[in-house]
This record gives sequence, C-alpha cells and structure tokens, in this order.
Amino acid sequence: MMRKFVAGLMTLAVLALSSPDVAAQGSDSRLIELPLEIYIIEGAPVVIRGNRLESWISKDDVVETILPEVNRIWRQADIRWKLRKVVTHRIEPGPAQAELTHVMSGFRRDLSREYFIEHRRSLKRFASRIIEGRFPYRLFVIPYLGSTLQGIAMPGRKYAYLGSWTDKPSKGRSAPQKVKLREAEPFFVGSIARTAAHELGHLLGLRHRRCFVECLMGGSTPQGYLLTDKQVQRAREHTEIR
Repeated sequence: MMRKFVAGLMTLAVLALSSPDVAAQGSDSRLIELPLEIYIIEGAPVVIRGNRLESWISKDDVVETILPEVNRIWRQADIRWKLRKVVTHRIEPGPAQAELTHVMSGFRRDLSREYFIEHRRSLKRFASRIIEGRFPYRLFVIPYLGSTLQGIAMPGRKYAYLGSWTDKPSKGRSAPQKVKLREAEPFFVGSIARTAAHELGHLLGLRHRRCFVECLMGGSTPQGYLLTDKQVQRAREHTEIR
C-alpha cells in the first residue's frame, strides 16, 4: 500500500512538471492574455516609384516569427497576445480596392492635417467592410501605408494597420523596401514585429513620448523596445474589454 502511495505521488509530480499550464501558474500569475486577430490583405497592389508593391507576408511568418517577437517585447508588461486566427483576405476589383489603393499611394506626412484625417477615415471604412464589432484586437497587414509610414492605430476601434513595405528608414528618399520580420536588438531600422508591438501599445492607451533611452513608444529617436513602469501600469489597466 505504501509503495502504491509513493508511486502515485511521484506520478503526480512528473505530470505537474511536464504540464506547461501547471508549471506556469506560479511564475505567470500576473500574466494577462489578450485576443488578437491578424488580417493579411491581398489583391490590392500599388505602384510606388515604378515599383509594384504587393502583400508578401505569409501566415507562417505571422505564427513563427512576428507574433513570438511581439510577445517577447510585451513580456516586460506581463501581457501576451493570444492569436485567435490569421486570415488572408483577398480584395476583388471594385470600390474597396480602388479606395485602398488610393490611400496607399497618396499619403505623405507633409500634406495637410485634413488629408491625414481623411486617410484614417478611408482605413476605417475599409476595415468596416471586413469585420464586425470592436473586439478582439486586430491587425491589418497591407502592402504600403504611405510615405514614411509603417503603422497606424485606431485605438477607439481596437485595430491597427501595418505596412509590409516602407520607405521610413530613408525618410522617403528611397523607394520602399520590404520590412524585416524581426530585428535583433538594438534598434537599427525596425521590423514589422516591433511596429506591431508599438501599434498594439496605442491600442492599450499608450501615446508617443519623448524618451531618453531606446523605447517602444518613442515617436522619434531614440526608438527601441523598452516600456517605462508607468506605461506598463497604464497598458495593464487598459486591458479590460469594455
């Protein structure tokens, strides 16, 4: 009887150690998981400086490279983005395709504030054709967002756009290039994973701030990956789904 009792205890111990959920309960008690959907938009190529820009990021890129890097960055806040689905959405020729192509090809930072507002409105109209409701959090990956743009967030609607091509590193002086999927620290030119992490920060109520270190939410240099204690606190407080 004693041998069976000891054997049972040993079996339970082995199971506890081998189960990720059980093993993580102590260390991840503060962990907040947030639902995330990612839409890869295809069928809307745009020509910039004679180059045809098309969607090139795959579902495997999202699952194997982009999302793990986003979660590595957000681990400092004990927040993990849990992928609900990755959707490849192809646009057929028509008004939606024409409007998105216009948005991608026409935006520059030196244009008026009114044009920037209309740029955002167009992106909102496009998203409304695809999704319903405001939750969960969503990312849309399109070929290009406009000159020197790499990401743009719609915090009130809990979604953001990412461009898979950008001319931001050259400040618009060179033709757009494919964005890196991830980039080893320290920050040099950035990556789509870091941009995703940055835009998700906006969805959690964080704004651009001037940094004295390389930080995730820096609107200008120095850019990097760090969150301040106040940003961590605000992001965690903002995670309640309303």
